[in-house]
Amino acid sequence: MNDRRIGLCALVWIACVLSAACDTVYEPVKDPQQREPMTVAQAREVVTATLTGSLGERVYIYDTPVYGVAISEVHATRHTLTIKTASNEQLEFSLARMEPVQHSVSTPSCAIYLLAPSTNYPNNGNILLAPKEIGCSAAQGKRLADALAVLRDAALAHYAPPMADERARFEQVAAIYRGEAVKPRLPESARAYQVQAEDAVRDKDFDSAEELFGKALAIALWWPEGHYNRALVLAETGEYAAAVVEMQRYLELVPDANNARAAQDRIYEWQRKAPGAGGQP
Repeated sequence: MNDRRIGLCALVWIACVLSAACDTVYEPVKDPQQREPMTVAQAREVVTATLTGSLGERVYIYDTPVYGVAISEVHATRHTLTIKTASNEQLEFSLARMEPVQHSVSTPSCAIYLLAPSTNYPNNGNILLAPKEIGCSAAQGKRLADALAVLRDAALAHYAPPMADERARFEQVAAIYRGEAVKPRLPESARAYQVQAEDAVRDKDFDSAEELFGKALAIALWWPEGHYNRALVLAETGEYAAAVVEMQRYLELVPDANNARAAQDRIYEWQRKAPGAGGQP
């Protein structure tokens, strides 16, 4: 395995070597009707509990710099699956790009295939999670695959990158806002979302805070503090590329803000954590 970088065919071959019986593959992405019904919150609990429980002590993570080590921590946000290993490696995977999710039903070691590039190592295209030893029931593996598929679908449904017309609209709004001598007051409907978002931040419910700030900005796209705070919340959830976009919008609205230097420096930090994030509004 040259640099532990292997393609999908090699992943299938490795799974066969582990079990010598990989003739049946369960694909919840292609056949969602077969999945166990669960909410996004329940799916997160399943993924976290499964990968950090006894199963997590015997998990291989192929096609990354770490290989055959224990998982110590798992965190799933609206868009990202973060896996921290016992050797302190932190890997981040885009849930929306997880294609396909599969479970090898006939493999005693419960191989789980994840075709999802890591943001840490974007050139690595294929990930395989599989216990080192037999000790995972077929039902447990299937439930994990179901949960991952649920998270993937939720991420796809929520993912909405800025389109060209959206960028043009924001630039127009920003130009008008900068030219106004008296800045507008935040509408009461947007303020309600602001208060709720800030309350969610105090509860460390960053997913909800991000969504609530987004609702406020849908009402008042010109609101600089909304873009600033949403950027911070997105960074808390590991969504660094989106955080860059929001912080750049903040600076476009108030280029002479007292914290403009600090805001630009945050953008530089987030761009390192999200390679390729140009983040133009």
